[in-house]
Order: sequence, then C-alpha cells, then structure tokens
Amino acid sequence: MVRDDAVLDAAQIQDRYFLRGSGTEYAPKGLRFQLLGTSYAATNILTMTGAPDLQKVDNDLGRMELALGNANVPYIGAHWIMSPRTAMYLTNLRDGNGNKVYPEMSEGMLRKKPVHITTEIPDNLGGGTESEIMLVHPAHILVGEHMGIEVAMSTEAAYKDSEGTMQAAFSRDETLMRMIMQHDIGARHLPAIAVLTEVTWGA
Repeated sequence: MVRDDAVLDAAQIQDRYFLRGSGTEYAPKGLRFQLLGTSYAATNILTMTGAPDLQKVDNDLGRMELALGNANVPYIGAHWIMSPRTAMYLTNLRDGNGNKVYPEMSEGMLRKKPVHITTEIPDNLGGGTESEIMLVHPAHILVGEHMGIEVAMSTEAAYKDSEGTMQAAFSRDETLMRMIMQHDIGARHLPAIAVLTEVTWGA
C-alpha cells in the first residue's frame, strides 16, 4: 500500500513538471513554458480580458482556439487543462435566463473538447488570485520515458536529513524507499499549445 501511494504521488509530481516544469537540469520544461522565447509567445500566450463577463469569457476561450487554428493546428481534438476553481466557475456560469452556459462541463467537456482538472495549475499566481488555462493538442506533444518508475527499498542505506546530517536507516529502524523516473516532454509543433494567463474567474 505504501508503495502504491508513493507511485500515485510520483504521478502527480510528474504532472506538475510536465505542465509547469522550469526546464532545469533535473526537471523537464513543462508545456506552460515551451513557448517562451519563441516567435509563438506573442500569438499563443494570451491574457484574460479584464472585468470578465459571459461574453468576455466565451471570447477568451475562442481566442485560445483561434491561436491553434491560425497555426494550422486543428483545435478539434485539443484538450483543456485548468484548475478546479476555473472549472467550477465555468460549470456554474449562467446566462441572463438562468441557463448554464457550458452544461457539458458536468461531463468533463468544454466546447466539445475534453477538460483536465488539476491542482497543478495554481490559483495564486500574479497578485495571489490569478490562474491559467492551457489548450493543448496531444497529437503534437511528445513524451520520452526510460524504465518507467524504478522503485528500490532498503533498511541499510544512509541518507542526509533536512539539516544535512547523515542518518543510518538500520540504526534508526527505518525502511528507505527510492524512486527514479526519467521522463521528458516537448512539442513537435509549438503552436499546438495556447495559454491564457492572469485568469481570475471564480476568484
């Protein structure tokens, strides 16, 4: 059970880096940052329209779809990725007659595209209330994987604690677990990614 829980935690960490990894020596560059420093940053990294209302929200979602379409990436088949707060806002959004604007959100769809909801998209960006939405076409995303997840356990190994002091598992009656994952992610066609920033829907 402990091993299974650790594997689930590792999968969530993988999501974190695949979405928002900084691209350092020990972490892949996540989808959010693939466009930075490229010519597509100006066209595919968008900012939420201020003072959002029903029409502005709908227009912003359309702008993201158009960013893909203008680069000859079919936005039919793309997937939305957003935080729970943003998803709940869109689920509860109603028109002037009290009708839900996006009733398909209850089935995990938005504008005929699948929605992935994750806490790995923060809600505390910018001034502390901003989030982001990504629209990604998975056919243009490449994931490299080596060995899957390698798990090893030991009662004899040593490790450094949070204060940098060497500790021995045997003398402390501990069992250590080590997990190694080797993954990378990239886009074979960069404009298959669109990002809406400074999203305060539901804040």
